[in-house]
Amino acid sequence: MKAITVRHSNAIRKVVDEVLQELAQRGGVDVTGEGKVAGKAITVVEIAKRRIGEEGGTWYQCNEVGPVLPLQSTASADEFVALQEKQRTVPRLTIHLRATPFADQGLRVQTNARDGA
Repeated sequence: MKAITVRHSNAIRKVVDEVLQELAQRGGVDVTGEGKVAGKAITVVEIAKRRIGEEGGTWYQCNEVGPVLPLQSTASADEFVALQEKQRTVPRLTIHLRATPFADQGLRVQTNARDGA
């Protein structure tokens, strides 16, 4: 699956088109927004889901929320711990959007499928 990171400078319409294209070609896409841009990621996915529904398609969605520390990957373990205490975390929202049901039945999934898969 392709991962699309939504940025403040991205035009919503272009990201929605990219999400729909990836769903059509690969059957799924992961849309991520960090910090203040998480709301924009939600908007992108909601518009994409609406368009899919208008065309009679089915979508499946699973969300993942977690913190991200804005650290360089070159930091050692000790530096990481020291920096972690000084820096605040930034929330990251990843929305997994699929055209077919998720294989893991233990996930909490939202869908527009009639059977609720």
